[in-house]
Amino acid sequence: MKGLFKMSDLADLPWSDGLHLDPDGVSAFLRSVDRGWFDEGALREEEDLPAAEVARIRTTLLALKLLRPAATDPQRLEPNSPGRAAAEVVSPVHETVYRLQREASRLQGTLLSLESAYQQHVRSRDDTSLEVIDDWTHVRAMIAEQSWCATTEVLAILPGGLRTAETLAETLPRNLAMLERGVRLRVIYQHTARTSQVTRSHVTSINAAGGLVRTVGHFVEGLVVFDQETAFLPTRTDDGTPPGAAVVRSAKVTRFLAAVFEYLWAEASPFLPSVMGYADATGDLRSAVARVLAQGLKDGVAARRLGMSERTFRRHVSHLMTELNATSRFQAGVLAARAGLLGAEGDGEEETGAET
Repeated sequence: MKGLFKMSDLADLPWSDGLHLDPDGVSAFLRSVDRGWFDEGALREEEDLPAAEVARIRTTLLALKLLRPAATDPQRLEPNSPGRAAAEVVSPVHETVYRLQREASRLQGTLLSLESAYQQHVRSRDDTSLEVIDDWTHVRAMIAEQSWCATTEVLAILPGGLRTAETLAETLPRNLAMLERGVRLRVIYQHTARTSQVTRSHVTSINAAGGLVRTVGHFVEGLVVFDQETAFLPTRTDDGTPPGAAVVRSAKVTRFLAAVFEYLWAEASPFLPSVMGYADATGDLRSAVARVLAQGLKDGVAARRLGMSERTFRRHVSHLMTELNATSRFQAGVLAARAGLLGAEGDGEEETGAET
């Protein structure tokens, strides 16, 4: 491809071979300054260096332009001014970096110029298109692609409580890049995410860049909506393997999903990492525990709905029973309902016996 930068163009740069100036090299250079020329024989005798090591030092000093052939005798090497050497070495590096940046910008512009036409063709092909992808690696790649191409707003519901440091480290750069481009970002976690120091640090970075994060206590399905044009809905697996996703490109459906997000956003509590613990989400979390308790869910199912471990769920149940002075979980559910802890979500709910 004409104009495409090749990595082979870097081969002639002095740092491409990992050259560095070690103490022996510094000592040899300073001795050359004292003598006025690079004396290999003296180095071998005075520094007790083997010939191969002296040859290596000579090669390094030449590559770093700290030695140069004498004008009167090209076989004789003289010390060069470090300032002049720096200019000679760094100038091509700067030129290479500039060429790389210019080529990267050109390629990015060329590729992104096709995005609008691509999306129009996809929508015209089937405006109600629904694509189901079983490969989670492919799903992650598609989400990353949409993140780099987003232009207005990204909405995300990320259930499940704690997130791994690897996942957050992978998503943070592209989230910050979106915010820097002026793309709005809003994220909803479950309350249990507040207990993770890694997540709190991640949210601090997002908030500082202009993103907004809130949390809810009850179980919600995962969702990511890009520009109200493309949405990702994770699929479920029964064998514990990573889920795939349904990719929705229907404008009507994505607008509906965005409206669902807005409803949850209005009910969610702001996630302010500077405030430790559950903060103002404590009451909401207590109500969520009371609701699943009143429904009679098994501990494993209830814990997954709340995005926490079974051990943590049982600890919350124990605290709630103590608070209500209940001697059984059934009694705690009844007392919680009488105390109004179940809230609107507890009214008229029927237990199905399984997660939906």
